[in-house]
Amino acid sequence: MKHLSKKLRRPLAVAAVAVTLVGAAAAANAKRTMDVTYRDIKMVVDGVEVVPRDAAGNPIEPFIEDASGTTYLPVRGIGSALGKPVDWDGSTNTVYIGSKTKSTPYQVNNGTTYNSDPSKTFEVAGIAHTNGVVLQSVHSTKYGDDHGGRGFNGTGLWNTTGHETMTFTIGHVGDLQRNATLLIALDTVSFKSYELKWDGSPQTITIPLGGAANVKIDLVCEEVPNADLFSSNDRNKNSAYYGIYDIVLN
Repeated sequence: MKHLSKKLRRPLAVAAVAVTLVGAAAAANAKRTMDVTYRDIKMVVDGVEVVPRDAAGNPIEPFIEDASGTTYLPVRGIGSALGKPVDWDGSTNTVYIGSKTKSTPYQVNNGTTYNSDPSKTFEVAGIAHTNGVVLQSVHSTKYGDDHGGRGFNGTGLWNTTGHETMTFTIGHVGDLQRNATLLIALDTVSFKSYELKWDGSPQTITIPLGGAANVKIDLVCEEVPNADLFSSNDRNKNSAYYGIYDIVLN
């Protein structure tokens, strides 16, 4: 039978969280010892009890350091409970919870953003994504520029101050077989365009920023004959949808 409280003296690596994350990965670090107490500590997240586990799926029991009264919880268990990936970089002794890159402000027009909600995904080439942006664009031959324009572009604007490059992958979303063009501008100055094919493979694009404070991305759909842009049903069924994901700013 397991006792309610038990005390142990155990070695603790300087990067304590790394021990619970990868076991022996921190063995080369300087070590010290401390007295700890196990009290069958339970972890409850939003009213639901969670059993912390290591990378192999084995349960890990939280413990209390006697000297400070600090409760130590396994990082991977916390990350899983919060629905965030956890990774360990042994070369820098860094634990990553969630994205490895800082969230960068951006705004989207004629599009939908996705932010790590597992219930909301978009699919590119058979793979579902929970992080990224899906842009919508439609243009029609029915209307002239003096009668409301020919349509609209899906647009994303990223703040890139302090970064040197922006990398992302883009691919077709949905069943509508519509090609499009991707236009990229740095600080409102045209930089480059890419042709997007609805049946093509996703493209990974890296943009050298050259000190630009922002990157604007426009999705421009090929024109559809006589589509009624004032009808939401007609507009949606003639749109091009392309998803942007794996967005990294360095």
